[in-house]
Formats: sequence, structure tokens, C-alpha cells
Amino acid sequence: MLLGCAAASREAAKTAEGAHFVEGLVSLDGRGFEGATVHAYLASSFSGGKEPEPAATAPSAQSGRFELQLPEGSYFITAGAEGKFAYFGRNPVKTGSNSRGISLPLVPKSEMAAQSVPEGDEGVWGRVLHDGKAVEKVVVMAHLRADTGFRGQPYAMSAPTGPDGSYALKLEPGSYFVTAKKRASGLETGPLASGDLFGVLPSLPLEISKGISIKDDIHLIE
Repeated sequence: MLLGCAAASREAAKTAEGAHFVEGLVSLDGRGFEGATVHAYLASSFSGGKEPEPAATAPSAQSGRFELQLPEGSYFITAGAEGKFAYFGRNPVKTGSNSRGISLPLVPKSEMAAQSVPEGDEGVWGRVLHDGKAVEKVVVMAHLRADTGFRGQPYAMSAPTGPDGSYALKLEPGSYFVTAKKRASGLETGPLASGDLFGVLPSLPLEISKGISIKDDIHLIE
């Protein structure tokens, strides 16, 4: 009871000063992961262009727990470690509402590669994986902005992946946020539900240059 009162008092004091706590867990293979860096970005900064500077960062503790102190607002929460990446599937997070119990399961961060292509053939391609295995019937989407949490119609969509998980998405030179979804229901649209798979390319945003095609794999989480 005393601990609960202390936490409530701390939260009230910080909120009164204009700061709020965002808390959660970074994990790997179902266990807390120590040493990841958690980033909070203002959602409004994900409206296109180059990757913004984080509003705040924090390390994950030995238990995998993390705590960010932020001004009131709406934020995108991600985490990174050597060769690993995590993205909160319900981004953006609003302080004071769904800012507790944020789960950040780490997935592999594939090494991105660029290759020269004729003008007009630019885009992104690779494989869609879950727990290291290829996933078929996944649609990969490119969005021009991310501040709405990838809701609504994407700018471009790939054909569903085949048995080897391969995808290819032709894109004009520019900046894009690339996501992948597979719904257990088999539907192509609608909100994500339990059992659905979701993934994001770690490049936020992905820059497509003239005459260049990017190879990068997308790792899904449930």
C-alpha cells in the first residue's frame, strides 16, 4: 500500500510539473532484455522527411523495464540494440492514457543493402519473416506519414507474399514508412486483432533515391 501511495504521489508531482511517465518492458524471446535504448519521438515529427531526433531516450534495466519522462503529448515508442529493433504496435502513445505496460519485443534488424537499378524501377524488396521463418500471404505497404499510426489507405501495396516470404514494392524516389500485416482472419483491411502479425522496417522513414532499390527484410511480431 505504501509503495502504491509513493508511486501515485510521484506521478502526481511529475504531472503537476508538466511531465508524464511512459513505462514498459523490452523483451527478447519472451524474457526481459537489458541494455536496449528506448526512444520516444513526437508523433508530429513522423510526417515525412528524414528521421527526427528523439524527444527522450532511456535504457532498459536488467529486468527489461524502462521508464521515460515526457511532456504531455503523443509519441512513437521504439527500441534498439545491436542487431535488434522493436516498435510498439499501438503507436502513437498518448501520455496519461495508454502510457503504461508498453511491450517492446525485439526482432532481428536485418542489414539493409542498396543496388543500382534503371530509373523507374526504384523500390524496396526482401522477405517477410516471423521467428526466422518465411510468412506467406502478407501484404507490404508504404505510407507517406506515420503520425496517424498507419491507419487509413496506404500510398502503395505489394502483392501478397508467396511461400518463400518474398515481397517487392516499386516506389518513386522519396521517403516512406514501410509496414507489413497478416490478419488471422484472412481479411486485408480492418484493425489488428489477437493472433494477427505486424512488422515495420526499422528505417523510419526509408529513403528511396533515384536509380536505387533497397533490400531489407521485415520481421513480424504477434
